[in-house]
Amino acid sequence: GSPHAGPPPEALGREVALGPMSLTAPDGWTRKQPSSGFVLAEFSLPRVEEDPADGRLTVTSVAGSVEANVTRWRGQFGGKPEKESREAIDVAGIPVTLVDFSGTYGSQQMGPMRAEPRSGYRMQAAIFSIDGKQFIIKAVGPERTMVRHAEGFAALVGSLESGDADSTDADFTGEAAPDADSTEGS
Repeated sequence: GSPHAGPPPEALGREVALGPMSLTAPDGWTRKQPSSGFVLAEFSLPRVEEDPADGRLTVTSVAGSVEANVTRWRGQFGGKPEKESREAIDVAGIPVTLVDFSGTYGSQQMGPMRAEPRSGYRMQAAIFSIDGKQFIIKAVGPERTMVRHAEGFAALVGSLESGDADSTDADFTGEAAPDADSTEGS
């Protein structure tokens, strides 16, 4: 009984297409109807017993520099998260910036829907570009729930691959590799 047309979110499965690339979510996450048009895919991360809420993971395409987004997320923790880390990794040849904030979340004002600040929250986010289009994977939830799903978050980010990866893997014999980078004859 959803007002939205199209298949129910569960029918969409675990794969998220991002242009020529795709992501695959871990088992155990529940695909949801995206809460806004900016959201390409949304998953619920089941809470641990003691926590008040499930985690929420979204995949979005947004404008703005990496710095502008990181600054905005820091602002969602009142500008001073209790814990903060950042690292740059490479997935399938694509540079990815990872950030991890913990503290009191939701202290920003977004129109009339002002969220009550929630202490003991954690946000993990990955930001990267494909063909000039910027994507963000962002998970937010109570700290213990997020700890439980941290490996799943890392696995989702690490699952980024070309949409046709399956076929190229199948055709790969392994014997051409040494010559492929050879400079002989050039």
